[in-house]
Amino acid sequence: MKTCFTIGIAALVLLSIIASATSQGTSPSPAPDNSTTCSEECHDYAECYNNYCTCIYGFTGNGTYCEAIPCYNNPCDENAYCLDQGNGSSTCNCQYGYTGNGTVCTSLCSEDCGRNAYCTRNYTSYYGNEYVCQCNYGYTGDPTDYCYDIDECDYVNCTEYATCYNTNGSYVCECDPGFTGYGGYYCYGKHHYVYFEVSSCTK
Repeated sequence: MKTCFTIGIAALVLLSIIASATSQGTSPSPAPDNSTTCSEECHDYAECYNNYCTCIYGFTGNGTYCEAIPCYNNPCDENAYCLDQGNGSSTCNCQYGYTGNGTVCTSLCSEDCGRNAYCTRNYTSYYGNEYVCQCNYGYTGDPTDYCYDIDECDYVNCTEYATCYNTNGSYVCECDPGFTGYGGYYCYGKHHYVYFEVSSCTK
């Protein structure tokens, strides 16, 4: 009985220690306030880091003064673009073919344009004030539904020793392996020479 009692006391002490450690772990100490480590007072939109005031994301400055970066948090409509005014402010302008205040833009076309298409003025109409959907450059198809990429390499011939590669809305000619130069105009190998004929005129 004495041995059992001793073991029981030891178990109670061990459980007490574990419970104390667990209760302390559920109440973590607050994170240290790093702002006190800076010699200068940081701006409202800055935080102290390695003893220096640093502006938070979306703001710029020396840390003691921070101002919003124009167009960082773009509030413009998806059919508008943000324009930096140069004085810390910005404005939203609707894209061509859309009208509105920039934060809300509506299409000038009578129907929504499809993918890879945009709304533009129909200059072939009698009054010239009609707007229609048109596929983006390098695309073809139904502009009110879907415009697909044109593979220009089907009809474009690159220079000798070059290969055509199709890209979205365009193409590029690149010199073949072992050749160098500008693929769209000329490509030459290590043992090739490019000759230019220069004529001199005298009066």
